[in-house]
Amino acid sequence: MSRILFWDYGDGGAADIAAAIAVYHGLKRPGKVLLLNEHKAGEGLESGLKLHADGLQESSGFQVREHGIEPLLRLQANQRLSAGNFRDYSYALIAEQLDVVSGFIHGKKPASGLYRLAEQIYELTITYSSEAQSLPHSEIRVAVLTQNRMLLERFFEEKDRADRSDIRSTYEILVLRDFDRRSRWTVNNIRRRYKARVPVIALDYCTAFRDAVNHRDLLGFMYYHTSEPHGRRTSGPFFSGLESLTEQIMQRTPTGRTLSAVGGEER
Repeated sequence: MSRILFWDYGDGGAADIAAAIAVYHGLKRPGKVLLLNEHKAGEGLESGLKLHADGLQESSGFQVREHGIEPLLRLQANQRLSAGNFRDYSYALIAEQLDVVSGFIHGKKPASGLYRLAEQIYELTITYSSEAQSLPHSEIRVAVLTQNRMLLERFFEEKDRADRSDIRSTYEILVLRDFDRRSRWTVNNIRRRYKARVPVIALDYCTAFRDAVNHRDLLGFMYYHTSEPHGRRTSGPFFSGLESLTEQIMQRTPTGRTLSAVGGEER
């Protein structure tokens, strides 16, 4: 298992991209994926999804839920959680491909122990944070920015100050969301300007994707565009960016072949 942490570097958007990658992978590639929300139920990773189990997103906040991160943590605290019953408390969004653990209704607690158990079940566990976190060296961090000079300068300055021997730098990916191809701040220009040693992936703005998230229909949107005929529905720049990002993630998993740190789609 690899834990994939998407994090917002300044101005949001990472949670929706994380959910999109989880659904895209679940529809296009083999292997079980877990989408684990450590934030408020119905928000963050769940904001674009309709989850019906236990009324996850309609809960009054007073009922004891049978699915989600809170019952998993209760079972863990009572030493009753195992790889055998973990999936009983998640929601199967795509049968045998993608499970979702809904977030908190009552406060928030550390969930690090759930990741250790999830690695026995899932090939990938995708999560999200509004800040960078220190991850084990075998795991992947995806920073989400825009073509904003100040954010880019801060991001690369912080990377330059980091210990060059830290292997985590080879497991980081930079995503430029809502990418504007008419801008002079192209992927290649950004790479040259900042001497980027990490993959830089452009993810173009997509009106249909934004509408799907707002209508909590991300699954339907992805299913339509990844079903036949593949050539027409997934040929646009948004899906090209999703595929490039998915490929970079998979090449950096323990079972994959690690690409050059300057890899990524040329633009």
